[in-house]
Amino acid sequence: MLELSKKQWLYVGISGAALVAVGIGAGYMIRKNNTPKVTTTLSTPTSSATTTSSVTATASPTATPSTSSSPSLKSLDATWNIYTNPKLGFSINLPKQVSKDASCEATQSNGATLYKVKTGLINLKTFEDASVVYIRPEFYIESSGGNGDASNLLFTNCKKTTTTLALAKDTSNTNLPQGFAIKIASAANDADIDKFIKSEYGKGCSFDAKSASKQAGTFDVKIKGDGKSLEDTECPINYITVLKYSPTQKALAKWDVGQEFVFVDSNNKPYDSDINDSFKFN
Repeated sequence: MLELSKKQWLYVGISGAALVAVGIGAGYMIRKNNTPKVTTTLSTPTSSATTTSSVTATASPTATPSTSSSPSLKSLDATWNIYTNPKLGFSINLPKQVSKDASCEATQSNGATLYKVKTGLINLKTFEDASVVYIRPEFYIESSGGNGDASNLLFTNCKKTTTTLALAKDTSNTNLPQGFAIKIASAANDADIDKFIKSEYGKGCSFDAKSASKQAGTFDVKIKGDGKSLEDTECPINYITVLKYSPTQKALAKWDVGQEFVFVDSNNKPYDSDINDSFKFN
């Protein structure tokens, strides 16, 4: 497991008349109401803005998305893959490997075998289920029976578990490392977007505005809170979430990031922003 000293935490909240800025492309949200409301004037994308183009993260070379009807994961360079899902109509860049708890190191203590969890690089995989794509490490470490020493935590049980679709979907599994679950939904207009927001985030949340993302034809959607405190709000978004929209495909894409970086490299440098910025409706 990552040492607490390595974690980077971001907290966001809704208070007073604060807006919830949705999508990493629009910037990370700051807890409470430090960010002023921004009104964005939109222009309808032309047909040329929706022609097929490659999706790249920062400094990544281009790649042509697959024309197959099946999802594909193709290499861009030594660091990045491009994932394309023709059925759901989107592509996104994903790091090939991410740093997570990766192995169990055995040690002897008073005649007993104990285990220390070691961090390492794990391949990142995708798991498709109807309208949702789960992005998770290909395996994870399960440990139990810790000695309670946070500085040198040892466990009596430690094992590697291969991630499956069923496990990737299990939100009750506390051993499963955090990942993304990209949900695709139809939305013909702003009213549909508002309805989706209320169903996903709470009836106190509402559609605020769309702004152009870093990918042509794809827009970042901002959510407006109900102006109540975190204790009373019916729009309880106190975490980073991403909401994208394509007026051409009349489709929404939503996933939650949470309150800390989800995917990092071996130096604890986050990939999340580059992943989010690379998302594109095809």
